[in-house]
Amino acid sequence: MKNLSLIILIICAFEKNVFSQKNSGTYSGIFGNSKIIGTIKATNSALIGSFYESRKKKHNLIGAVENNKIEGSLTLEGLGNFTFEGIFKEDSLQIYFFLTPNSKISEIRLKKVSSRTTIDLDKYFEKEENDLRLYGDWDLLSKYDILKKELRKKDYQGVTFYSDGSYAYKSLSSQINFKDIVSFRWYTSDAQFYSLISTIKFTSEYNWGNYQISGDSLTIHGARYILKYLRKK
Repeated sequence: MKNLSLIILIICAFEKNVFSQKNSGTYSGIFGNSKIIGTIKATNSALIGSFYESRKKKHNLIGAVENNKIEGSLTLEGLGNFTFEGIFKEDSLQIYFFLTPNSKISEIRLKKVSSRTTIDLDKYFEKEENDLRLYGDWDLLSKYDILKKELRKKDYQGVTFYSDGSYAYKSLSSQINFKDIVSFRWYTSDAQFYSLISTIKFTSEYNWGNYQISGDSLTIHGARYILKYLRKK
């Protein structure tokens, strides 16, 4: 009922079309290991917004505003829906939420870069491609946990990236269950490696992190893990 009341309040506010030029506009920031860009449309009592982590990955928020303080609902693609609190400070927006009930508070800091409430994705994201240097078989050498500062047990022995944009794991751990997954796809953009995992119900996009190739070595530096591979000959 609370979410329904919030949605009704926001619809009424935007039907009046009383936009706050001070807070509406294009915002940029960082979420996890990714740059994000998006737009906010705000009135004195409500806001709606959407942010892109890539061309395909989009997050949405909707909230009630009172004295520049915000409460609302945040939808993170691939993660779910979360209640958030936030505040407008001059030309910035700060958002706070919990990914899990027992986790540390997560924060998204956004900076207003223009007053435009429409966005040209070509200006911010490189076109997607399959970096031909990645084609072939790679053995996983190590998986380093950045948060725990330790090497973790490998979930698989390697991966093969195919030229048609698909990929496959080699020698998966028995603890990993992929029975509902229909396909694995991959692409690169702006030095970031992305995967698209499709099940019978939905498709989720994951940013593995920044990737670097040096000779026959591949390193992917993500928000949580650093993965190191060696090209199999």
